[in-house]
Amino acid sequence: MINHTTSTVEETFQLAQKITTQILREEIPSTLLLSGDLGGGKTTFTQGIGQALGITRPLVSPTYTIIRPYDIPEQTDSPFKRLIHTDLYRIKAPWEAEEFELAQYASHPETILVVEWPEKAAQLWSRIPHTQIHFSVPSPNQRIIQITSH
Repeated sequence: MINHTTSTVEETFQLAQKITTQILREEIPSTLLLSGDLGGGKTTFTQGIGQALGITRPLVSPTYTIIRPYDIPEQTDSPFKRLIHTDLYRIKAPWEAEEFELAQYASHPETILVVEWPEKAAQLWSRIPHTQIHFSVPSPNQRIIQITSH
């Protein structure tokens, strides 16, 4: 496990860009599970990933839609074609997550899958290579971001 501390949105974006580089180099899995408190920086981190991938469309939280796909521009040097951003906060039962075919997205070689609130479907992740990223907020202007690959 690696711990990082950020104090600004820019620092969170920089960390997201480093993680994106590791994904592109295949150093870590392309499924990212983001957990932590409300307001912990999960969506901000995902926006940093989108920026690193050259996505210009605004990345917004999919809290109400559950899933938002984004095409990765072809001019980037990425082997990936899509970023799938999901937010499981509003699902009531783990089986609901299966209806969104997250396991298929996670296994697709041209997809980066980012899941907020993955603990709502914990049974899915035990059989899928992933990177767990946990956000905690010790003070209003500070985030501790713990990264572990599985």
